[in-house]
Amino acid sequence: MQATPALSAPINSSGICLKEASQFPSLSTFLPSLPRLSVSLSLNETALLNQALELANKGKLDEALQLTQSISDEEKRFYIWNEIARSLAAANQISTSVSFVQKIADPAIRSEIFGNLARSIALVGKTQQALEVAANIENSGQRTWVVSDITTELVATGKLSESLEIAKNGQNNSDKCSILRSIAVKLAEVGRVSTALQIADTMEDNFWQSSTFNNISSKLLESQKISQAVEIAKKITDEYYQNSALEEIGNSLARQNKFPQALGIVKVINSPEYKAKLLVTIATQYRKVARNPEALAILAQALQITNENLESYTKISLWRDISDEYRRLKQLDKSLEILYKIDALETLY
Repeated sequence: MQATPALSAPINSSGICLKEASQFPSLSTFLPSLPRLSVSLSLNETALLNQALELANKGKLDEALQLTQSISDEEKRFYIWNEIARSLAAANQISTSVSFVQKIADPAIRSEIFGNLARSIALVGKTQQALEVAANIENSGQRTWVVSDITTELVATGKLSESLEIAKNGQNNSDKCSILRSIAVKLAEVGRVSTALQIADTMEDNFWQSSTFNNISSKLLESQKISQAVEIAKKITDEYYQNSALEEIGNSLARQNKFPQALGIVKVINSPEYKAKLLVTIATQYRKVARNPEALAILAQALQITNENLESYTKISLWRDISDEYRRLKQLDKSLEILYKIDALETLY
């Protein structure tokens, strides 16, 4: 790990992500609408799109919308509305594009198209206009996600100070924390790990700081920087996020058949549940490479931890996985023994 120098003024993010009483932001912060797949239009539908575009370019937005309302297929109708908005913006008619989207009755569709529009405007360097478009998104979680995308695009083009300024101007603390996390993760993705860690270190809220370290660790894992990923995972103070990060690292090592390293991660994990889950993954991988004796030994450890340390509701899930592995290893008696335990425990609920 590189030493983390003190923050310099241009990247000082202190005070952006403050400690909150609630440790559980809304799920909408993490679950934005997924982008839709592109669709194929028929000749008639393409002609209809062209007619609507012509009307929209002339400022006849109500007529353009009314014309496209006749399309019964929801995905095609969405695509056409999105294309009209995009084409208007590409022709430097951003305000007209916004006016068109505002006329769409469905708020979820409006938000989705505004998000697509804001991202496309940001990609051509019109950051302020992109933010103004994003401000039209009614769903706060979706709006934050789009603004985060805009800031990560800025980071990718070397405009870190500008992205941090946007984070500071978030509508509430949760938005600010979410955007700041996106910035830090993007920095890690582009190789600026020290700066990413500096930003995470300034976050006063334990929940957001821990989730940020978790995401940075994942990015390092993707680029096979295992030792760095482990060191960052150890910095996480939230138990859930630390266990999650370490298990992810251990799973990655096991899938690469790096068994001693994966077993080393098991020793670092404090949670019995996550220890057992990782041991099952390691046993599975041993089986896949035809090292059945090692698989059985590891599986026995997972079973012992599960039996001795876990609550009933957690036991059932792990017992199922362990039983499946014993079955695949041709240990049918052991597999059935565990299934009987599951059945007996489930009858109590």
